[in-house]
Amino acid sequence: MSEVRRLTARLPLRAVEPVGDDSEVEPEVEPAPRSAAAGPGRQRALEEQLPSWFLRAGLAFVLSYAATSSFFRPTTFARYFPSFMPATWATELLPVFAVFEMLLAVGLMTERWTFAASTLAGLTMIAIVVVNPDAFEVLFRNVAIACGAFALAVQSRRRGADRRRRPAPGAADGKG
Repeated sequence: MSEVRRLTARLPLRAVEPVGDDSEVEPEVEPAPRSAAAGPGRQRALEEQLPSWFLRAGLAFVLSYAATSSFFRPTTFARYFPSFMPATWATELLPVFAVFEMLLAVGLMTERWTFAASTLAGLTMIAIVVVNPDAFEVLFRNVAIACGAFALAVQSRRRGADRRRRPAPGAADGKG
C-alpha cells in the first residue's frame, strides 16, 4: 500500500465542485486520472529498465545453464579448457569454473554487482574464444555474449553514476 501512496503523492490534485446548494461543504479533492499523470513517467522508467533486465536475464541464463550442464556432461565442457593445460586439470577445475559462472549469474541479477559481474562475464567469454581458436565455429556466439555483457557493464555504470549525482529525497529542502 505504501507504493500506491508514494505514486499518488506526486499526482496533481483537482478540486471537485460541490453538488447542491450547501455552501459550507468544502470541495472534495480527487487525484487526476492515472493515465494522464502517471503514465508517461512510469512508461519511461519501464523503457529504461527493460533492456537492462533482458540483458541481465539472458546473460544469467547462459552462465547458469553452462554451469549446471558442466556438472552433468563434464567431458563436453572440459574440452574448452586451454589445450596447453594438462587434461586432468580440466576435469578438476571444471567444478570451480562452474561455481564461478554461477556467482557471475547471481551477480548479474543484483543491482550492486552488475558492473563487476558483466565485465567479468564479458572477459570470460572473450578468454574462452581466444584460448580455443580451433573451435571458433562453435564459440563465435561467445563474441555476441561478450558484447552484450560489455553493453550491460556500460549501461549499469552510467546508471550508477546518474544515481550518485541525484540528490537524496528531502536533501533539497534540508530535511534529509
